[in-house]
Amino acid sequence: MVFSDRSEPGLRPFASGRLPLAYGLVLAPALAILGCVLAWLLSGLSVGILLLYFTVAASYSLRLKKMVLLDVFLLASFYTLRIVAGGIAAVVPLSVWLLACSIFFLSLAFIKRYAEFIVMRSVDGDHATARSYELSDAALLASMGVASGYAAVLVLSL
Repeated sequence: MVFSDRSEPGLRPFASGRLPLAYGLVLAPALAILGCVLAWLLSGLSVGILLLYFTVAASYSLRLKKMVLLDVFLLASFYTLRIVAGGIAAVVPLSVWLLACSIFFLSLAFIKRYAEFIVMRSVDGDHATARSYELSDAALLASMGVASGYAAVLVLSL
């Protein structure tokens, strides 16, 4: 089975050089401000969720993505924060069951890390590492991914 590696530089405009970095340095703050203004038009809570998401995402990108297990829990929390933001934007009450099920998107984060191992192992062999995980962690990541996937199905069925 072949996994698509979206982190490949050719598929990312800035990493590949197709877009100059200066564009990103100008557009990022402008888009962040525009996002906050649009969120403010919805509610103050929307701005709070947006700022929380931005803060956690920036922390994740700068440092936390290299911390074993914390990175997968943060990835799962990103899914949940997006659902909360969508519920606020659509003025739809969110059920506790939906939020509980969304936490178990943790399975996707575990499988994402496991897939990285598969790719890295094909490159580096038995000395492969993916982020801060070692090859001995691969079985644990796979089993935790499957377990949290089953837990999501259980919560959804309840």
